[in-house]
Amino acid sequence: MATWTINGRTFEQAGLGNLQRTLVSQGQDTVSMTADGVAFDAGDAYAFGSTVSIKKDGVQWFQGRVVRIPRAGDPGTESMTYHLAGPWWYLDNLVFQQQWMVTDGVTTTLVPTYKSRIILGQKLTPTGYEKMDIGQQIREALQWAITNGAPFQIGTIIPDMIVPYSEVMDRTCSEIVKTMLRWAPDAVTWFDYATPIPTLHIKRRAQCAPVSFSVSAGHPSAKIEITPRYELRVPCVELKYESQNQIDESTWTSVTIDKAPATATGLEFSAIIMTIELGGVNATKQKQKVKTTPIVEGNPTWWKKKYPWLADAQNVSVKAGSSSVEPNKPRELVEGSCPSWKQDTTEPVVVQAKISYKLTNPTGAEAEFKDKDFTANVTGTTLSTREYSRLTSFTAAEPIPEGLAQDFYSTLQVLQFEGTFLLVEEECGGVAGIGKLLNLTNGHASWINMRAQIQGVSENIDQGTTQLTFGPAEHLNPQDIIELLRVNRGRIPTWRLQERSDGEASSSGGKTEGGAGTSNSSSSDAFNGLTKLTMIKNASEYKIEIDSQMLVIEKANGLASNVKLQSVHICDNGVPKKALALISDPYEGS
Repeated sequence: MATWTINGRTFEQAGLGNLQRTLVSQGQDTVSMTADGVAFDAGDAYAFGSTVSIKKDGVQWFQGRVVRIPRAGDPGTESMTYHLAGPWWYLDNLVFQQQWMVTDGVTTTLVPTYKSRIILGQKLTPTGYEKMDIGQQIREALQWAITNGAPFQIGTIIPDMIVPYSEVMDRTCSEIVKTMLRWAPDAVTWFDYATPIPTLHIKRRAQCAPVSFSVSAGHPSAKIEITPRYELRVPCVELKYESQNQIDESTWTSVTIDKAPATATGLEFSAIIMTIELGGVNATKQKQKVKTTPIVEGNPTWWKKKYPWLADAQNVSVKAGSSSVEPNKPRELVEGSCPSWKQDTTEPVVVQAKISYKLTNPTGAEAEFKDKDFTANVTGTTLSTREYSRLTSFTAAEPIPEGLAQDFYSTLQVLQFEGTFLLVEEECGGVAGIGKLLNLTNGHASWINMRAQIQGVSENIDQGTTQLTFGPAEHLNPQDIIELLRVNRGRIPTWRLQERSDGEASSSGGKTEGGAGTSNSSSSDAFNGLTKLTMIKNASEYKIEIDSQMLVIEKANGLASNVKLQSVHICDNGVPKKALALISDPYEGS
């Protein structure tokens, strides 16, 4: 007979009996034991919340936390029962948190802060972030629990599938593990209690070892119930990855189909069809249209654009070598603004020249001007005529998982056997446990290599009974195939991938910077000759000319009327609003 001890004392010394253990995949292992004959109002031998270690022949058989202490009494007997929970209890009772970079609330300095908003599948790096597979995500959740005091260590974690990002909030560590394992429906979890600190393993069906029992007479098998789950063998898995992309004002949706087998149509009954929304590419550019023209200070045409009245002059010439211009800014900005990110390409430039020309006044008299000083203030630039742009925000598209449909399809092609198998032995052997595949001989031919996944083990040590529960994972126990689609329901894609690392919310207000400098073509009050306003209704009626001193009306019959101007006013519906100064002599300054 095996020797059982609890925290270093034998069960006989502790007055305990009726020892039972239940092990489950993706859930809390439990142990119960009863102290018969102990007064129900006696003190606790094992306090609530304390850790208890049970050993069999010196090897740890269970380690857990006291979670319940029910007491019972009647006229004939009194007792206390202790209920223990394995390390999964800690995963069920700790909310998982991830590190985010946020401001300290006072300045713009980013500080690492843990939040219960989770982006599943994302790992922060010194330069940003990268994708994690489901095994890495599970390890992160497990390590969070261990760091905060959960008494277990991480063993083998097999699942390594790449799945879409998903944003969740306020999830316990166990929920994170189970959410990830929904993408690997053939995965099981169990604790190895033989190590000083219980070790958690997670393996898929292909990595589990088989164990075989006979169902014939004379063997420990006492009861069996088996149901083959043919309905879980789906004809097709088709994943439709849908991404909404936006670049500036252009928005479009792209769909990528991942299907297994490739020959399937996706219209088969019982096919698994999932539309999975992924985060698409999102980019915003700041754009600025610019028009420039060369600064040609020696060209009369260039100066006529700066002084429009020169168009009425004759014999316009620019004296060679009399002008100056910034040599590193050979062009002037004539339309648009200098992009703010190219401020060093633009600066004010003063252009000077000596110009000779002739003017004719309204009476026909000519006046000739020699080497008059002209100045033009322009915005000099090295820019050329084009649309400049820069990227102001960018979020890369979420990568499409490779081979996920095939992996899911292959997993579901294996015929699952579901049921229970009861063993009765002199002592519970502990040979079959979670992480093993059950085969049965001397029964139906399909049982010999059925490799049924053991999901739970219930042991009654005093009675020597072990009941194995086997079959697909709990979330693959629906009455119909619709339940399988729950792996994707409720999944929320995320647009916060960059926010975790740089603290900038994806929905924050945008910032559009103005230009560093606008086009500028101001000129000085250099001698400008005769300034004149001409209005022509049409050639067959009359023309009105206003110069600085005279109003001239020419009619089609050749008659003209000259009116001496005393003042000029800008009017609104006949009401004078502003008076304009008149030039006393058009040939002597302005």
